[in-house]
Amino acid sequence: ILRRVSITYDLARNILEDTLRNILFRATGSARAQPLTPELIRKIFAAFDEMDLVQDDDLVSEMIKTAKGKREIGEVFLDVETLACALTFDIMRYDPLLENRATTHFLDAIGGGEVNLRVPGRNSPAGDKKGLKAKSGITGRIPRGEVTREFTIPWLDFAAETFRSRIQVIFVYVGFMVFYLVYKFNHRVVTVCSGDSFECSLGQSVVSFLIIMAASSFIGTLFFGLANAGNDVTCKNPKTAMIAIGGSLLFFFAPLVFSKNLRVIRQEAEEGYMVIVLMVIGSFLIACQLLNVLRIVLSEEAVGNHKYLQYLVAGSNARNERSTKQAADYKITQMLLNAFKLHTENKNRAIDLISTNEENESTHELALLNFTKVSVKTETVGGFLWAWKSFLSGSLHNREGIWIHSRIYAGLAAQLALFLAFILAYALFARGFVDNLYKTPINERCTAIFDIGDCEALEEEGGTLYGFLRCDTVIVSGDNCLDDAVIAPQPLRDVGCDFFSTVL
Repeated sequence: ILRRVSITYDLARNILEDTLRNILFRATGSARAQPLTPELIRKIFAAFDEMDLVQDDDLVSEMIKTAKGKREIGEVFLDVETLACALTFDIMRYDPLLENRATTHFLDAIGGGEVNLRVPGRNSPAGDKKGLKAKSGITGRIPRGEVTREFTIPWLDFAAETFRSRIQVIFVYVGFMVFYLVYKFNHRVVTVCSGDSFECSLGQSVVSFLIIMAASSFIGTLFFGLANAGNDVTCKNPKTAMIAIGGSLLFFFAPLVFSKNLRVIRQEAEEGYMVIVLMVIGSFLIACQLLNVLRIVLSEEAVGNHKYLQYLVAGSNARNERSTKQAADYKITQMLLNAFKLHTENKNRAIDLISTNEENESTHELALLNFTKVSVKTETVGGFLWAWKSFLSGSLHNREGIWIHSRIYAGLAAQLALFLAFILAYALFARGFVDNLYKTPINERCTAIFDIGDCEALEEEGGTLYGFLRCDTVIVSGDNCLDDAVIAPQPLRDVGCDFFSTVL
């Protein structure tokens, strides 16, 4: 962290030296390094009011063992090197490259090995359940050291947010809304009463609402369960993702072919444009599901370390968790920088304290003084413009560490769709209003080209002309032409009438 924010080695060492000096001075009255003994550890605990830890012999022994590291021979002093060893002992196995890798926290902690997947009631014999229950006790927890993951149908668990792709979740949400608009669930299958009374209307409305809710719950569960199958960060079986492709074909395309034979849903002819929208959403959803299959086939490390594969098949969940790791890194770095500034803001005063009486003075008082100076400083956080600016720049994720749920994205997508639909409806209404206010004759903007010699006048049996010409070949162009009849412009109408008057 210190290296990433361009803090030099000397500056990093100064941070640890200043911290150690404060600890030793407060515990022993001297800032000089002292032998690392159980008595020194207990003095430090007592100086910071950790009286319960003073009597914990096991903890004291473990701390000394950790601070010594591999130095088993000779006396060990509590100096900067010992403090650094104690602070970094538990993170030596941590890979800093994971912070920029599009992988989940689960993969970083467990690795890419096999995990014991336990499905309650299916793959655990009764004897194993009893043994597991006996080992776990009344709390029901898994014994320490065993990594076991419960199967909870994660692609239906919208609360845990364990999806691989947020885009797929949004397409499923929006697709179900369009699916309902195109194929309205028939809520008139049950008739409470017939009549126009208030009681009858109220009863019919309540029953219709219950039927719609029941149909939406049943069909929605099947819809989300099949169309979103395999959208799971821990899914290893490509067959599960293939089920999702079959579910998309079933709900987005199959009803268009077999709609006449379905009795539960019906298609409205005037909503044909929504069918096109449904097919487009289904196509994008199938594309996301194919990426899921590709993601399962490729290894976690190959995807996480490749720049372009991270954006193509890693999934939004892994990218968001990478942003969470970067946000944690950023916050810890800022905390260290702020702490260091408190102790070194007035450098001349800090040098005087250290050089004049290093044993009896520390920068603790200087830090308290600097803290009072900066305690009145504020930072603007929150608000409409701040939120959207942070969201669009990405700092809401990789700086603030705020996780935005997929349901919020789905809601924003629905609001955007409704807003665009409102704008389109308003534009159509305004155009119709203007057309009605300033009516234009039907064919003033229509150009017709035809040979008058190929036309004939339509007449009744008594020889009376209708006033219409029937022409075999007519070429029309314009945005206000009729398909089956053309009213020729005025000069051409006069020529036609004179021509047929002469002939007749």
